[in-house]
Amino acid sequence: MGKPSIFSKEYERRKKQRRKRIAFLVLLIVIASFSLLYWSPVSKFFTESQLYKELQAKYKDNQNTTVTENNENKSSLSSNKDKDNESEKKVEEKVEEKYFEIKLPDGTNARAVYEQSDSIIKFKFLTGNDKASFDISPSGRKMIILDGTTQDMLELSVDNSVKDLTYKFYTTKNKSKIYKDKTLSKNPQFIWHGTPKYISEDNIAYISLMPWFKTDKYIWMVDSKTNTHTYIKNISGKEIIFGNITDKGLEVTVDGAKKTISPDGKVL
Repeated sequence: MGKPSIFSKEYERRKKQRRKRIAFLVLLIVIASFSLLYWSPVSKFFTESQLYKELQAKYKDNQNTTVTENNENKSSLSSNKDKDNESEKKVEEKVEEKYFEIKLPDGTNARAVYEQSDSIIKFKFLTGNDKASFDISPSGRKMIILDGTTQDMLELSVDNSVKDLTYKFYTTKNKSKIYKDKTLSKNPQFIWHGTPKYISEDNIAYISLMPWFKTDKYIWMVDSKTNTHTYIKNISGKEIIFGNITDKGLEVTVDGAKKTISPDGKVL
């Protein structure tokens, strides 16, 4: 029997039958493969094979690695969050504002506000009294307070102790005494102590009309350890303004001229 022509209908029919047979054989092979795989002896052979064990071990390792990484990430995030919370709590717990209530010589009260971090106390400001002025030492552990009514100067320490640094009277060259209270009772506008300012931890500068008791102002300095008051010579003016503390000392502007007073009272 001869081959049909490629242009005949018989050729097309045989071609379709051949495609069906090929598809059927492929389907039989697939079904047979699945049957063999799940057939007990074959399945047992595959699951006990080294290849199966290696694949299973790799799968478990990947699963364990993923779980471990997830747990570590969660633990790390939780740990960082706990650390942040602890840091915030420590800041809140460590820094606390408190105050000392202090009675001034004129009978009024004021509050010296301080900040406490652990066992360290530092003054911040004075409040509660509009007539009183203050300055804080470089360490923050002392505060000089000027009673605006009596012009008394009090130094408050962080242990809540108070030292009276008031210059009660001035002794003239002929040994006569001029008392602060009497002078202020006669002339309330007189400046006995004005604008106290720390030059160093123990030395405080202030402005006064002493020793000449006229219109020019002068700078005095008191040693808070010994309560010794010293008049600084060669510096006076109608207007004296205290500035900042530098490495050299206290910056001062006297009638527009810039000067510096060292901690030991020298004019630079």
